[in-house]
Amino acid sequence: MLTPSADRLALEDNVLGFDSLNEPNLGMAGWPDLAVGSLFLRQGPSPTWFESLRLGEGFEASVAYYNPSLVPAGRVVLNTTHVRAWKRGCGCVWRQHGVWDVVDDKPVLLQRDYFKWRVQGGERVPVDLARDYFVPFAMRFRAAVNKAVLARGGGRVLVFLDRDTTFEDASVGLCPTGKCRHAPAHAVAACSLTLPVTGTVLGSDPAAADGFVWAPHWYDLVPIVMKSFRSWVGVARDQGWGMPVVFGNSNLVREYCRQLRLLHAGGAALGNGKGVPTLVGELGIPFDMNDGAAYRTGDFSLQISAMDTTMRALDMALLSGVLWNYTPDNTNKHGDGWNGEDLSIFSRDQVAAGQESDLFAGGRALAAIVRPYAARCAGTPLRMHFDLARRRFCLRFQHDPAITSPTLIFVPFYQYPEAPHVRVSDGTFQLSRRLQTLTYYHDATAGHEHTVVVEPYVQRGQRSVEY
Repeated sequence: MLTPSADRLALEDNVLGFDSLNEPNLGMAGWPDLAVGSLFLRQGPSPTWFESLRLGEGFEASVAYYNPSLVPAGRVVLNTTHVRAWKRGCGCVWRQHGVWDVVDDKPVLLQRDYFKWRVQGGERVPVDLARDYFVPFAMRFRAAVNKAVLARGGGRVLVFLDRDTTFEDASVGLCPTGKCRHAPAHAVAACSLTLPVTGTVLGSDPAAADGFVWAPHWYDLVPIVMKSFRSWVGVARDQGWGMPVVFGNSNLVREYCRQLRLLHAGGAALGNGKGVPTLVGELGIPFDMNDGAAYRTGDFSLQISAMDTTMRALDMALLSGVLWNYTPDNTNKHGDGWNGEDLSIFSRDQVAAGQESDLFAGGRALAAIVRPYAARCAGTPLRMHFDLARRRFCLRFQHDPAITSPTLIFVPFYQYPEAPHVRVSDGTFQLSRRLQTLTYYHDATAGHEHTVVVEPYVQRGQRSVEY
């Protein structure tokens, strides 16, 4: 349990809350046919559940093989040495429950839909993964963590909740209330619709949703699966019968924005529409694209383009997110040191000789990562955009009459080594180079909407583009 950690960290001012499960997957629970493999978990040797049970009991099995992900590459025989996963004297628990058995020295599947059902009142009823398992777990987790923190004299903490990940549904509209989706939406504007919520207490009870933060993960599928990137093509999701491929970088950014807004709609639907805060719990790119070509050439322009596409979509969706990841001992050879992943925005191998003291040494794709953004907005943001090529940032928002505090914008040295040119639609501003912060005081009498533009000073002979 996480409660010992909650107990130790209860009084730390910089701890906002605790994550529940990272990309939770409910495994065999609800699986309709143990002889049928996953639609999307297809990487390398990919046994079905039944083949996995046989392998664990010491049988060899010929299983499907995929390389790269999702691309069939024949079959491979596993466990030719007949190693068992169970302790001596013990056997497969699911064989003991009659799910499968050995007949004439051959494994035979007896109940292929065994995990599709649960027993209630002596009767078999279909499993509802969210209602029966995932949401009850989330509620117990929140209660246990808060109990531990309150016992130490701390206040209630936030619990970050990832969606109940099922790799059988590539939908980004999947949320802990069940399979909740927008009506068909082919335009970004349609993503403001509310998801229909049914089936769980998180969906129907506003009080039950209090204290949760909706923190689903999102990645651009092409770089993650193929470890390659083309700025002009990507994958559309949740489009029904629409085109599954998107062409053109601007269209790609809009499509990814639409997907991110679908995620946000999942959080907005919780608590019978009361909603909870949304934080994209993970996003990022693999840096070892094209077989690690950048490590040999020193050219990270592909990674910068991929990261900028993701960050522009996040900005367009007006959402906050967490980059995965920072690994201090990342190397080109071993990546992040786990699962063949190499997503760290820092690597020791990118620290050039003689530049060890450089603040940005070892950073990867920082041109796309260290970008201006509105840290605090005195109202409702309407548009936030950063043009990496021109280093031009634009924020437009509608002020809230009840807010008297200024808008704060992060203005990084990385993008503006010299003081930038700032233009505002009204009001006044102060720029602190030391704090890398622009403080904007809007004029409420000038209208409801306000605009801030930050860009490098225009050189002689160049034209400035008005907002």
